[in-house]
Amino acid sequence: MAEIRKAKAQEHLEISDMIMDSIESYHADHYSEEELAIWKRAFMPDAIKKIIRDSKSWVLLDKDTVAGFIQYDVPEIKSVYLSPNLIGQGFGKLLVQHTLDEISTTEIRQVEVICTTYVKGFYETLGFKEKDAIITYWEKHPFQEYLLVKNL
Repeated sequence: MAEIRKAKAQEHLEISDMIMDSIESYHADHYSEEELAIWKRAFMPDAIKKIIRDSKSWVLLDKDTVAGFIQYDVPEIKSVYLSPNLIGQGFGKLLVQHTLDEISTTEIRQVEVICTTYVKGFYETLGFKEKDAIITYWEKHPFQEYLLVKNL
């Protein structure tokens, strides 16, 4: 049975490794090597330590192993990653719903997420609606993404 709990700074290596596997497994067919390298640099172990320190984040544990990660700064869900072997089994939905439940205990009534084309449908199944198509820049490199919103 999967468990969701707050991420711990000492898990930064395990979280980073899981995210690297997820990026490589799920996104390698859609992005260039340069784009993947830029993306991965944002989730290196030291960056994960900073994310855990500076924002709210949760891990999904599967058999005591970090198998999922979500990061958010109200009102935005910033990152959702799963171990490749868990994609498509409802664990992402579990992580996002857990986060929405947490946010709903605040005064915030609308949550947003910026996502790629390849995960947009996932968020739409959870009730998010497209607000805008945008270009974001990572290391001065443009990425086509979407701003989605959901009312709580």
